[in-house]
Formats: sequence, structure tokens, C-alpha cells
Amino acid sequence: MPDTYSSHSLRRGFATWAYGAGWDVKALMEYVGWKDLKSALRYVEIGNSFELVLPVQAIDRETTGLSHAGRSEQTQWQDAVVDLHLNIESYHAKASNRKKARDHIERACLKTHGMRCLNRNEGRYRLAIHCESPVHLDRIVQDLLTEMQQIADSHHCFIEAQCLEPATGRNWD
Repeated sequence: MPDTYSSHSLRRGFATWAYGAGWDVKALMEYVGWKDLKSALRYVEIGNSFELVLPVQAIDRETTGLSHAGRSEQTQWQDAVVDLHLNIESYHAKASNRKKARDHIERACLKTHGMRCLNRNEGRYRLAIHCESPVHLDRIVQDLLTEMQQIADSHHCFIEAQCLEPATGRNWD
């Protein structure tokens, strides 16, 4: 093996290949030994040449010993149903920015994901998030949570948000 490959680049290449092959993020994290999602997502690159060098069909499971337990046979776009519970609070008790923050979040973040308001007073929504894999869904939800926090912050508010994918029990907060 050339000296130009570091353990980091090999780990990144493997993670990217596994992502492209449709591995479930939990299976990938377990195989590589990552404890948190942020660590795993730092290693996955979209559109990397590893996909061309190591196509899924070329890897023999018996030879490599790789576990494909978390791998799906097809990587197709789908809508993942995600339930969101969103609580918005103002930084200051006298401020009344919560309604503006909620309106802005609904308009800029939630409507793009097929928002259906289940109970606005309780901050309950159902989203249909268009994604191609569990890793992709993780990225979209993390970006969504970050964007909602930034919008709330611009209105002098903070948020408590919990997302749940009922079909799998996966959650984010």
C-alpha cells in the first residue's frame, strides 16, 4: 500500500463507499467504532471516486469479512415521515417574538418538507422529508434543526425540538 494513504483517508474512503452502497448509518457506526453521529458524518463524502474503484459487486463478503447487515439492496429516493415537536421561547419574558419566530420557521424550514400542522398550540408537526438513505435523512434533519435554531436566534428566541421517525423509532434533538 502506498505511503500516501493515511488511516484517516482509508477510513473516509470506506465510510464514503459504505454510504454509497446504502449501509445503514448505525451499522456503519458500529463497524467503524464511532460513538456519535457527528463523527460518522464528518467522514462521509458525496460523489467520491471510491465508488468507482470499489463497486459493491466487486467486494466478496467471504474474502473481506465485511458485515452487510445494515445494507439495503436498493438506494432509492423516498419520503421519510418525521414527527416534530417544537417549543419556542423568548430570551426575555417581556418579548413577544415567539409568534414571528414560529411563522418564519414554518415558512422557511417546515413547508419545504411537506409540513402538516398537527397541533400548532402544542408545536406538533408531521414532515415528509425526501431522502435517499438513512445517512441522508440524518443530514437533512440536522441541517433543519440548525436552521430552525438560527431563525429562532434571529428573533431573540431559543427552541427545543425533537424529531421522531415513527417507522423506525429514530430520533433527533
